[in-house]
Amino acid sequence: KKKMTHIPAYVVIGICLIAAVTATITKGPKINIYKCPSPFSWDNTTTIPHFILDDGSGSPVQNTEVNVCYDEQYLHFRYTSTDNNIYTQYTTCNQPLYNEDVVEMFVTTAVDSPADYVEIEISPNGVMFVSNITNYSGDCSNFNGVEIPCAESGVIYSAQRFDSQNYWQAFVQLPFSFLNQFGGDQGENTTGAHGQYNINFFRVDKPKGSDAYEYSCWNPTMATPPCFHKP
Repeated sequence: KKKMTHIPAYVVIGICLIAAVTATITKGPKINIYKCPSPFSWDNTTTIPHFILDDGSGSPVQNTEVNVCYDEQYLHFRYTSTDNNIYTQYTTCNQPLYNEDVVEMFVTTAVDSPADYVEIEISPNGVMFVSNITNYSGDCSNFNGVEIPCAESGVIYSAQRFDSQNYWQAFVQLPFSFLNQFGGDQGENTTGAHGQYNINFFRVDKPKGSDAYEYSCWNPTMATPPCFHKP
């Protein structure tokens, strides 16, 4: 399977480091992101309860849920993926995780001209792929990626497999300092956080008994064949 070409189906998230946040959007749905509870818990965080197929044709066989919150340093993400066929061979940073089971996100603070963004992928084995993408074509025809050594990215990541219970989880802490490279509105805050973010969430999965991979996401790109890099 060749690499999926993926710019996010861009969503703008308004965020201020106060108790609650509001959201505006350029395309697709909007969400409110709230400050992480203290002590930390995923309870009462923003929840995206389900994905749909990237071409918009319906629901995937196996669902994905994403929880999101923030603190003074990080955006926090948790993926919970139903999976009766958890499979990945990769063990090393920046291997082509997108060829097997993986969850992904595309994030930028460049709200007005979102051609530059970061792509982060996490496999069920807790391996990360991280790359800065430049995509002026706005589709899958012509984009460039610069892979970042995982240990130098500042991103905190992990995964947990629950094979006997048919699901796995991925966790990402994305530093605001990492996102500052993309510019954008700083918003009303006293930290490195920005006022708005463009984000989309994706998953590549092959359900048990299926001959084909499913490509699902929060906000579908409506592309055939699937194309995660299309806004």
